[in-house]
Amino acid sequence: MEPLLTMVIRSCAAASGLGLAAWLVWAIVHASLAPSILLPAVAGLVGLTLIRPIWGVYATIAVVPLLGRFTEVFSTAYFVPAEVLFYAALSGWLLHMGLRGGEWKPAAVDPWILVWGVVIACSALVEMKAEPVQQMPDGWVQRVPDLFTGYPHAASLYPLRVAFTYFAGIAAFVLVGQSMRHDRERERLIQVLAAVSVLVCGYAAFQFVTGTDLHLGVSVQSSLTDKATLGGYFGLVVGLVLGQTRSRGWSRVAGFLLLPVCLAGLFFSRSGNAWLAVAVLLLIVIAIQLRGLGSRHRGKVAIQLGALLVIVAGLAVGIADNIDTRIERGHLKRPIYWMASIDGLRDNPVWGVGVGRIFTMPYAKQRGGLQTHAHNGVLQVAAELGLVGLGAWLALLAVWGRETRRQLGRSPSAEPAWAQVALLLGAAGFLLAGLGENLLGYVEQQILFGSVLGAAACSGGRGAGARAWWFAAGLGLFVVLSALFRQPLP
Repeated sequence: MEPLLTMVIRSCAAASGLGLAAWLVWAIVHASLAPSILLPAVAGLVGLTLIRPIWGVYATIAVVPLLGRFTEVFSTAYFVPAEVLFYAALSGWLLHMGLRGGEWKPAAVDPWILVWGVVIACSALVEMKAEPVQQMPDGWVQRVPDLFTGYPHAASLYPLRVAFTYFAGIAAFVLVGQSMRHDRERERLIQVLAAVSVLVCGYAAFQFVTGTDLHLGVSVQSSLTDKATLGGYFGLVVGLVLGQTRSRGWSRVAGFLLLPVCLAGLFFSRSGNAWLAVAVLLLIVIAIQLRGLGSRHRGKVAIQLGALLVIVAGLAVGIADNIDTRIERGHLKRPIYWMASIDGLRDNPVWGVGVGRIFTMPYAKQRGGLQTHAHNGVLQVAAELGLVGLGAWLALLAVWGRETRRQLGRSPSAEPAWAQVALLLGAAGFLLAGLGENLLGYVEQQILFGSVLGAAACSGGRGAGARAWWFAAGLGLFVVLSALFRQPLP
């Protein structure tokens, strides 16, 4: 029975990989998504990941921050090149699992990943069904790019688009977590992300100095979507670099050299949310350093890291005094959007207003704002997916954090320990930066965040037992049945 089940799983994986690759080729050709450039890149990533999945992961993680900018295809359609290449790597991994017999590594967080995915899928299907007047338009092939964007250019596709964005994070978790076989590969992933930040910072500095290619004409965005996503990216990367400074040898030296580079990129981003996130991360690092050192050196380290924190705070104040009010005026309305999201949750506490529907609900307008997202990752999930979705997401993060923290006590040497600390700090920086911006609504951010979670979860934690899987299956069935009988929102 077991060999038959294995054969079925491998066949499904291979068919999924081929289907995904074929869909990518079809979308690129029929929607004119720069086929002369993307087709060779897709073919190369599929082949590279098929041969050695971890190589495809390194390549994908390197290009996502560099190609995270929306690219216009039609007058009303955009796509994110990084997402196309990520799905190419995912296709190669599925083919590797199916054709070469890759082995699945269970982790304690797996059931919650399953529940999180089921909640998103059910919500997306219900919301698409709730708007029967907005069917797929004539010439719907031209709408294919809308599956690669984070903005509602096609209202009938938008719930599916938002679901795709969330699924990209889940797929990144699986791809990275299942591709890694030992601790050294995790360390290299961190080093790749840190090294690429130099290029992102360089382009941001070029924009800042020359005043070219600015978001809304005044804000640096580098190779990402806008200043908010750039700040969220540096919130994650600074956490990784701070963890790298706890390693040994050349890696530690590289971490100390990269830290001022990343802080400079943070300066160029002008993102107040990211500044607050990095300030909190620095406080955490101060606490870790003081805890691990003798009393003779604690004062010295506290002064050094305190001075760094003062420098960061001073730069933040200087930026705040000079930021163009046309951009920063939006921060004054954030409490309006937060309260509007709470209004939506209060009216729909169990399932929320539906994935992708916060844009179309009247709550923000009723409070004097615009129809926009919640400007807070937690409130966005709560408003759109309700307490069920928020509970699944928070449970996923809690189980991941618990298992990652446990790895620190089981590390045979200092090397794996610093990698786990770096991943914890990186995830914390991203989540903190997302308290003032809905970073989960951007596909490149979902890919990077999911990769960090997956890299930490692959470190040999306890597998999901039978009870956990039965619990996940039961909750998933409950979600499906509840979604089927849910009354569509007006």
